[in-house]
Parts: sequence; structure tokens; C-alpha cells
Amino acid sequence: HTIALQKNGSFISLEPGGQVELSAAPEKSTHEAKAQLDEFFFQLRTIAKFIGPIIWIASGVHPFSRLKKIEWVPKTRYKIMAHYLGRKGKYAHDMMKRTATNQINLDYHNEEDAICKMRLALAVTPIAAAMFANSSISEGKLNGFQSERLNIWRHTDPARSGLILKLICAHCSFEDYLNFVLDVPMMFIVRHGKWVVTRHLTFRKFIEKGFKGTRPTQSDFELHLSTIFTDARFKQYMELRGMDGQRSHLIPAVFAFWKGILYDEEARACAAKLLKGFSEKEILKLHRDVERLGLKAKIKRILVLDLARQLT
Repeated sequence: HTIALQKNGSFISLEPGGQVELSAAPEKSTHEAKAQLDEFFFQLRTIAKFIGPIIWIASGVHPFSRLKKIEWVPKTRYKIMAHYLGRKGKYAHDMMKRTATNQINLDYHNEEDAICKMRLALAVTPIAAAMFANSSISEGKLNGFQSERLNIWRHTDPARSGLILKLICAHCSFEDYLNFVLDVPMMFIVRHGKWVVTRHLTFRKFIEKGFKGTRPTQSDFELHLSTIFTDARFKQYMELRGMDGQRSHLIPAVFAFWKGILYDEEARACAAKLLKGFSEKEILKLHRDVERLGLKAKIKRILVLDLARQLT
């Protein structure tokens, strides 16, 4: 089974429910990134003509098929994840097979810049999620949510998904994020080309005691990082993942929004000032309220729509 393709630094892969994901090579401008998307959509339309009739759907959740009707992509990683996460959250399999996001990857200058961007991004995420809500239809009918995807992710695995409120603080560091990652339970490692399930093992314990005679490697740690599903996370870059998948022509608006706020010092300062008076508890409650209310949700009696207008 072909489950991934690679060309010129970009990857096209299949997610657990058959979602088609483009992992594009880094670009310097939103225009260059949009050009990559345009080429990707052209390829999808071309393929559809050869193997159709096919229509590609761009949404935060699958709007028509029921969970049981969506087949699993035959990948060992997904099989292990399905078993593990199925015991952690009631909507874990919905997350894997029915949801989609547009993940925005940004760089940073140094640790201080990275933490500043992460802290602000997490505070802005509930507002961005409301602005880009696009998952109100499931199984062919309205589901009562503006963003059902948010609700599904909240009920996936509280140890590794959602907002990392610990990082919305004035003196956080890479060490704080590292400690968070080290204490998240591992799912698997790869040895000699085979996927090995790890049970009740955090990466911290893996470092201290090893696992079945093996010691951790950098590849193990990078693999573990890929199982952290928070709304924002660090790899070799910062990844923002708290918004629903958009209709294709609106995807550039997502990375334009985040670049405009996080890459401009004046915009970043204004956004931080706008959100300064909100507590962690209030931000978390807003994140949940946005699931059903979207832009009509409120924080301290302030309408999210009004905050969104000021951020843009």
C-alpha cells in the first residue's frame, strides 16, 4: 500500500482515516507557501480525473461518513496509536479518522523568542479556533457545534492534547517544555525496522532505566515528540495546530493570520496587551465554550468576535 510520497523536500501522506496531508518544504513568504498549496490542489484535481469520481473535502471533520464506515490506513503506527488512545479518550478514534487541521510551522530566533511566541500563541488559540471554526456538520447534518473537532480533541488524551496551560507564564523556558514532554507516556519505539509497543513508560523513565535492554536515541525522542498533540508544540520549529481544516481557498488566511501576529514585534505586543488580563482558567473555559458558540463565545463578558476584530 502506498501511504506516502516525497518530492523536492515536501511530503504527501495519508492520515489514519485517509486524510491527505501535505507537509510542505519551508518558504520565506505567504505567497510562496500559497504557490505550494496551489500546486498540491492541482495535483489532487488531476489525480481525481484518473481515479474518479472523487471530490476532495476540506473541513475540520468528515461531514458525511460515520466513524465505522471510515477504513483505517494500513500503517503499524496507526494501529498501535488506535489501541493506546482508544483507552484514553472516548473520541480518540474520531480524532484519528474524522478530523483535520491546517498546521502552521513557524521558526524562531532563540529560546526567549520561541517561548514568547508559544505563550502568545496558546492564549490566542481559542480566538483563532473560533475564527476558523469549520466542523459544524457530521453524518450529513448539523452537529450542534461550531467546531466539533475541538470537542473531539479535548476527549482524546488529556496527557498529550489540548492547551498546555503551564506554558502560559512569564518565566517559562525550553526546560519547562522538556519536562512536560519527558513525563508524557510513550506509545512506541522502532528497533530494526519493527514497531515496539512501550507500556506505562515515560521518556524520563526510558532515559533512567531503558526498556527491554534498549537505551533511548535521538530518533526515539523525535518520534515521541510526534505523539504530542497539543494545540501548539515544539519540534525543530514551532507548530500551531489548534484550528479546523479550512476550505482550500481560505488556508492561506490561517498562516497569514499567525505570521502577522507572531512575526511582527508591534503586533505581538498589542496582542499580548489585549489578552493580558485573562487568567489561565478563563482561557481554558473560553477554549471549551468556542466548541459550541464559536465567535459568539465570551470571556469576561467580552465577545470573541470583538477580540478577533482587534487581532486582525
